[in-house]
Amino acid sequence: MEIIRKEYTIPSKSGVADVYARCWVPADGPKALFQITHGMAEHGERYADLAAYLCAQGFAVLAQDHVGHGKSVKSDDDLGYFGENGGWDAFVEDARSFTVLLEEEYPDLPLIFYGHSMGSFIAREYIRRYGTDPRIKGAIICGTSGKNPAVGVAIKLADVIAKAKGSRFKSNFINNLGFGTYNKKVADPRTPFDWLSCDPAQVDKYIADPYCGYLFTAAGYKDLFTILSKVSGKDWFSQVNPKLPILLIAGEEDPVGAYGAGVKQVYNDLKAAGKQDVTLKLYPGMRHEIHNEVGKETVYADLAAWALSKINE
Repeated sequence: MEIIRKEYTIPSKSGVADVYARCWVPADGPKALFQITHGMAEHGERYADLAAYLCAQGFAVLAQDHVGHGKSVKSDDDLGYFGENGGWDAFVEDARSFTVLLEEEYPDLPLIFYGHSMGSFIAREYIRRYGTDPRIKGAIICGTSGKNPAVGVAIKLADVIAKAKGSRFKSNFINNLGFGTYNKKVADPRTPFDWLSCDPAQVDKYIADPYCGYLFTAAGYKDLFTILSKVSGKDWFSQVNPKLPILLIAGEEDPVGAYGAGVKQVYNDLKAAGKQDVTLKLYPGMRHEIHNEVGKETVYADLAAWALSKINE
């Protein structure tokens, strides 16, 4: 199948850099839109394989690089830096700018919003603000986290380090506190990133990518912990559009979601808050990046089937 690639650049709400996005469009024209917000320390190009699959189902697929990621930097020195204050908010508003761009370019087409990992936090805050947009027919929350009682302390710690060392300082200490235990359930890990996928080729590809796996700045970690805090409180669950269909997906071996427990907590709290259409799917044996896992074809098919069912309702 022929796919047309489009590219866009808009100024980030952070003021730090312009934000880049690529969009894969089926040559015979899309019947729906699919917007991807990627995870921390990666970029939108890593979703090209998933996008090709979705294009074959009739979706135009846009994946932006968040400010401080991928091509959305003035120089590689800005990787992991999102501004002096409120970079987490820019993640959400930049995503909204691309939604508006898509809605203007493809009038009347429905949209599915998808967020993975840190992108799932962005997606969750996005649907709090914009989930009543009638063009948005559903949200897919992938590889998300439940409540973390230490997140308030983490915000304060990152803030203290940023003030003492500078907002651009990169702290191994913060990184190890946040992610140092993620390999603990992996038997005989080859690399520090085995928790991402059971597929060694995918892990090696991630490690070899200069735009993956870098440290956030101290201010960047504060932004990460802040947006997680924003979407973990009772207000978030009560304020999400009760009619918006939501699909929660994750690997059962994903440490970000506490091996399924955190994802179940989000699901249960959404249901308790009166959300009418919430679905949970956990994949046995899969780790964090289920779209880059052994057996990813099943994930692709499930995503497409759910998305098509919602745009056709």
